[in-house]
Amino acid sequence: MTTSSHISWSWHALNPSSWSQTRCGETILLFNPASNETHVLNTLTRAILELLSGETLTLAQLIDRLGYDPCDQEVVATHARLLWELDQLGLIFPVDPCGSAT
Repeated sequence: MTTSSHISWSWHALNPSSWSQTRCGETILLFNPASNETHVLNTLTRAILELLSGETLTLAQLIDRLGYDPCDQEVVATHARLLWELDQLGLIFPVDPCGSAT
């Protein structure tokens, strides 16, 4: 995982209007027709996807919008890992600092 190189990038959700969601208590089942896969999400991961569905955000902006301290290194590491995992699942994509999708 190369999260350190992704810290300065911005992130955006990939085609969220095509996703189907079902809530089961605190768990969200999200079906992505592009991959034909269903993902089990917790409320934090769902909140990240909701924010990135509406706009492109850097890691620090995302952390701030979620109400966490973007200077807390543990928080940064946790959220960087979540972004990397969501990218690997094909639910979000990074935009490099020059503005092009990677």
